[in-house]
Amino acid sequence: MSDAFSRYVKFWLQYLEAHRADWRTIQEEFEQITRAWTLLAGNTDLSIDSKTRDYLILRYVNLLQDYLEYRGRWSEGYIPWLEIALDAARRTGSLKSQFSLINNLGAGYTDLGNFEKAETYLQEALKISQDSGDIDSQMSVANNLGALYFQNGRRREALQQIEAAYSGAMDQNTTKAAHILNNLGMTFQSLGILDKALECYDKALQIHQSNQDDSGVSASLNNYGILLAETGDWHKACMYLEQALALRRKIGDRSREAVTLASLGRVNTRLGKFREAIEYLEKALFIQQEIGDLPSAADSLQSLGNIYRQLNQFDIGEKYLNESIHIHRQAGNKAGEAEALNNLGLIYRAKEQNETALQYYQQSLTLHRSVGDKNGEASALNNIGIVNRIKGEYDQALEIYKKVLEIRRALKDVSGEATTLNNMGRVFRLTNQTDLAMDYYKQSHDLLKQVGDKVNEAAVLSNIAMLHIEAERWDEAEHVLLEALKIDTQYELPTLDEDSRALAWVRRRAKGEQ
Repeated sequence: MSDAFSRYVKFWLQYLEAHRADWRTIQEEFEQITRAWTLLAGNTDLSIDSKTRDYLILRYVNLLQDYLEYRGRWSEGYIPWLEIALDAARRTGSLKSQFSLINNLGAGYTDLGNFEKAETYLQEALKISQDSGDIDSQMSVANNLGALYFQNGRRREALQQIEAAYSGAMDQNTTKAAHILNNLGMTFQSLGILDKALECYDKALQIHQSNQDDSGVSASLNNYGILLAETGDWHKACMYLEQALALRRKIGDRSREAVTLASLGRVNTRLGKFREAIEYLEKALFIQQEIGDLPSAADSLQSLGNIYRQLNQFDIGEKYLNESIHIHRQAGNKAGEAEALNNLGLIYRAKEQNETALQYYQQSLTLHRSVGDKNGEASALNNIGIVNRIKGEYDQALEIYKKVLEIRRALKDVSGEATTLNNMGRVFRLTNQTDLAMDYYKQSHDLLKQVGDKVNEAAVLSNIAMLHIEAERWDEAEHVLLEALKIDTQYELPTLDEDSRALAWVRRRAKGEQ
């Protein structure tokens, strides 16, 4: 019987070697492949010696890693199989195999949201790479540590790690270098440094295309789409994301298919296409729950909660956000929990329950500070400032906005800085300090033009127009509203009707009509 088991295992190893790049063929026989793996990993009564068995375990996992990752088989495949392979690698004494498995386990646990375990593995991988003096290995683990810190809200640490990784890869034209560039671009984008993010994505896309790497091309297209969405070019963002989605479906990358579906959901939300957005996010959520990608599921639940908030269906929105918070707490993801609590505060602010909203913002602020997430801290403080402004506590609001401005300038978050300057302008307007209000609005406008954030630029132009209207400067008000309407029309923004009505009213007043 042992001989039969041995032949069975070796047959499926040969099958994987022949079809490694064909995920559909592996999918068709995955039940048999799993059975062979179970025999190999769990049955010591095979007619092979232990050394050969360890070699076969390592070979089996090496052949299946890409498939397990792409299909999102995290908890029932990727993680436990790699951990069994790591035990085999330790028995063989192969440091190269140990490094590869430990590094990949760190990346896997990052994707699952188990950041503590991820960092433990990645620090072990870093030590192996440093002891060996292998630059490529150090570059790889630094990139993965950067991705971990990015996911955990530690954006400055992420930038430090990924820039260190890129310094070793900058002269290379490899897939690894392109992956690092994509991660570096995402980090720059999260910090509001959009020009550098775009430069990274451009370089990464060129490398992936020259290497005919569909997986890498899809990653770059996806990142392009998200960046375009951030600058307000929603339709072009959808075009890039749809291209990424098609490629990810072609190569069978199910976990990242869900990422792109969720991104399309968020872009359609900004376009006001809520039905389409909900469909995309529900498809993403189905995949994420099926494959056990709970951190991504929590993000999708949060996005659904925000849509229902905008639809004024607060009970449904609150239900989704509470589910998101529950998952983040289970995973120990304090940054994710903090963001969801912040969004829960938005629901209560929309319900005009400002004191409850304030409690959620304070909880969010405490969590963001506990993990050193300065971006999140600024966001929570900003919302606390808005509640102060609504309550007429203008001095407190300005003090908080000054703190937010200091953080965002330290982070070089240009879009965030512009938003804060706009908020300060609103307080100055409410306190009849119109010259200061205009100064802050114009500073905000200049920064938004600099980074290409069209959506917020249109909003600030409307605020500038309101100051001109209140001063009965009709020509100036008309000029600014025409600028805002140009952006509203180009990007089909929901402020189009409001700005159109304001322009019509200004023209009537300019003619002496009421």
